[in-house]
Amino acid sequence: GKEQTEGTMANAEDSDSEPAADSASAADGEKAKIGHLSISLGSDFTTSIDNGMRRAADEKGYDLMTIDVNADPELELSSVETMLTSGVKAFYTISVASENVWNAVQEKDSSVAIISQQPGATANAHIVEDNVKMADMFLESLDAYMKEHNMESAKVGCMWLAECASPEMSMYAGKQTILEEINKAFEGTDNEVLCELYSSDPEGQTNNAESILNMYPECNVIFCYGSDIAVTAANIVMSAGRGADGFYIFASESAEEVYNQIANEQSPLQGCASGDVEELGYNIGLALIDYVETGKIQDVTVSKKLCDWRNVNEFLQN
Repeated sequence: GKEQTEGTMANAEDSDSEPAADSASAADGEKAKIGHLSISLGSDFTTSIDNGMRRAADEKGYDLMTIDVNADPELELSSVETMLTSGVKAFYTISVASENVWNAVQEKDSSVAIISQQPGATANAHIVEDNVKMADMFLESLDAYMKEHNMESAKVGCMWLAECASPEMSMYAGKQTILEEINKAFEGTDNEVLCELYSSDPEGQTNNAESILNMYPECNVIFCYGSDIAVTAANIVMSAGRGADGFYIFASESAEEVYNQIANEQSPLQGCASGDVEELGYNIGLALIDYVETGKIQDVTVSKKLCDWRNVNEFLQN
């Protein structure tokens, strides 16, 4: 099965880094490892994270054990067992069942630390989005665009993921932070947030973008929580004959297609918060290693920078 090949892959890497083994050897002579318990390595996101973690491990003379659980809760639990018996002292995860993973670790060895990608998961530390900074990027870019295009006011539609809709959901707090920041900046101006719509599938996103244009003809800005949503919204706005001039769309995430649209003068997609996923993986790797060496674990903040029509060439793949 997949677990075996991943396990073997991790063990095969052990032999490559023997010389560095002494620098971080545990008291019993068995070298501590860091781990990546992945819900699936089938996405660009998780493989980029893994590449970054491996770079950190190689640099610091550690071994990274990666297991793909293929979204199988039973395999996930047996994989926790595999990791702990193999000497993994700290690991990163996007879990199928985060509570079960936490409980399994507590039962076997509560000194092992977990960094979770999921905001609401029980874990020692989490991956944290700097939502204030992201909202500020949006506002700064929008302001520059409005000046350049003599736009008198911003009438904003917001397209969120369904996971942002209610206070019980893990992404709700992030959404609220972004909205508060935008509303604070809009106080005392003619700029306003007109509406908020939620959806997590392409069809719903298409319907939402069409609804915004139909219900709010004055809308000239769409803030999109996610890269796919932004690409969908841009395509709908273009097909409605409202092109780039005087329409501004922003994406909270980056992707190749987002960069391409920002560079395309016909597209209203004008900016995004660009994150380097491999760099995030690298920082996760360093945080896990730091825990093994110092016993202290910290949240890992996603670092993003503003990409918009003014600097998009720096982000396009040559």
